[in-house]
Amino acid sequence: MTRVVSRLPWRRRPAALAEVRGGAELTAKIGYLSASEIFAALSAERLQWIKETTTMFTCPRGGVIYEPGETGEVLFLLKRGLVRLYQLSPEGKKLVVGMLGPGAFFGEMPLLGQAMRDTFAEAERECLICAMGQGDVEALLLAEPRVALRLLEVVGRRLHEHRTTLGDVVFKSVPGRVASLLLRLAEEGRGDEIAGLSHQDLADMAGVARETMTHTLGEFAHAGAVEVHRMAVLLRDREMLDALASR
Repeated sequence: MTRVVSRLPWRRRPAALAEVRGGAELTAKIGYLSASEIFAALSAERLQWIKETTTMFTCPRGGVIYEPGETGEVLFLLKRGLVRLYQLSPEGKKLVVGMLGPGAFFGEMPLLGQAMRDTFAEAERECLICAMGQGDVEALLLAEPRVALRLLEVVGRRLHEHRTTLGDVVFKSVPGRVASLLLRLAEEGRGDEIAGLSHQDLADMAGVARETMTHTLGEFAHAGAVEVHRMAVLLRDREMLDALASR
């Protein structure tokens, strides 16, 4: 594979991103890359190339990784932490369209149908991120069709989830939206426990106020559908939640 190293096409690099220039994090970079959902099973040679063509950054909790119109065509690879993707209505209401964990990717990549012109990305927890310019992404996809297939699969899944979220907000009652969200998050985690998300996080993802989320979870718990703990919700009756989600 020809070595193609392009500069990241920043319009203005976000102040929250601090470049990692040495230390243990940089040494472990290939390990982080191999754990990505799109780079699994690549050869050591390919991973070395990706290491050389990506730039590693840290972002503190609450830091903005990008906001509408702030960056150019960059693909971000999340190595550690949790990233919240959200949009703002003209009235300033926040709608979370994604919560991404380690191994996920996000950013502005027109050739992949990825866009961030109307989206904010914020570090929900301290993050370690690798960034890759579009020229390098294109070179990788030409050399590794397997990566292109994985990218398309993930983008397609996220598009479906985004449409589902917007449909829930428009057409479902508050209990229906909350139940649908809980079932979707449980399915993504392949278990009955949804951990690591606050009531505010869940409220933003469902498009409701935090107080409304807390009240609705309390009603679900009283009915026996869930157990509510600090930073965790345990699903107890999926049939009841399925019925609620259809409303």
